[in-house]
Amino acid sequence: MKRGVIKNGVWPSPATATWHTERLKIFCDLIGGCCCARGRAHSNPTAHYAICTGFMALGMMLPGMWSGWLQEIIGYQHFFVWVILATIPSFAVVLLIPLDKEFGKKA
Repeated sequence: MKRGVIKNGVWPSPATATWHTERLKIFCDLIGGCCCARGRAHSNPTAHYAICTGFMALGMMLPGMWSGWLQEIIGYQHFFVWVILATIPSFAVVLLIPLDKEFGKKA
């Protein structure tokens, strides 16, 4: 097997992984969430918590805005049917997960 390639996908090279790690460290420093991990003490932990809470709220607000817009366009009953149909692919993927027959059973 070639280095950097895994079965059914591409594995990032060490250089790419390092580049992504550095970008993540810079992003965390910008929002102030990883100062302790970088060797510095938290100077404003409450502010860091508030900023991260805002990002969390944004992660819930944007999909809510999109779904509200879609519901207004197609109507509530059609939106309900669309949501039910949109869950079918995830249930199909769950069926493809290989599980041991004894998984979850107590010995």
